[in-house]
Amino acid sequence: LLATELPRYDNQILLEALHNCIAHQDYEKAALVVVEEYIGRIRMTNQGGFFDGQPIDYFEGNRTPSVYRNTWLANAMNLVGMIDKAGYGISDMVMVQRKRYLPLPDYEGSTSTATVFNIYGQVIDVNYSQLLMQHGDLPLEQIIWLDRIQKHLKIDEEQAARLRNAKLIEGRKPNWFVSASIAALTDKRNEYVLNKGLENDQYKNLILKRLGMGKASGSELRDLIWKQLPQSLTDAAKETKVKNLRTGLRLRGLDGIRIEIDPAGPQRGAASIWRIKAN
Repeated sequence: LLATELPRYDNQILLEALHNCIAHQDYEKAALVVVEEYIGRIRMTNQGGFFDGQPIDYFEGNRTPSVYRNTWLANAMNLVGMIDKAGYGISDMVMVQRKRYLPLPDYEGSTSTATVFNIYGQVIDVNYSQLLMQHGDLPLEQIIWLDRIQKHLKIDEEQAARLRNAKLIEGRKPNWFVSASIAALTDKRNEYVLNKGLENDQYKNLILKRLGMGKASGSELRDLIWKQLPQSLTDAAKETKVKNLRTGLRLRGLDGIRIEIDPAGPQRGAASIWRIKAN
């Protein structure tokens, strides 16, 4: 769903989350901070329940902690810039995920004796991500509710009623789901498709089909792909994308077919001649 290629996880979130685990660990339990990676999700666990309030209290950045489990450690880490002592770290992580159109971080699985923090690196519900793309002014509280719905978590009846009245969710209690008609509501379906672009394999297939008809220069392959790329990409990003596609086909190929530069011509640049590599 993203117009540009991004790393699966944002480094700022990973570091902030890990440093929070270290700062708020209950060291009397002589336990480890545990980091586990699943498909599309990283879970970090530290011993000791969430300290001072509930996680949701900090999502909008309106609350500052009044006490810390490890005050000296938290102060030291704040002085060297490892954590946000003012309590805005959680809010910053939420906003980063919102801007990446990905599920919000959450603390599902936490108990009174352990805090669990989940970071998501892939889409759960396409409709949710599409909604974030098209409604940049959506209130954060509604995004939090929609995020819980896509994760099949409970929300209050009043929250569900507000989302339903705004035509953001469908279904019946408790089986709510994010509305699939969001694109139609804003009439941006064509714009969404153009900004999304094609899958990498589709671009590669275009290159292979062209080279299946005969050799082609680097500039010809560039022109073939250029107009198909997402409109939101800069020219520099498009150049990089085309280069990466050619490199991928040269090194790894697609469906057993690889490409190469004809040794009889220039070996670099737009004038280089590409061809299907013989098996």
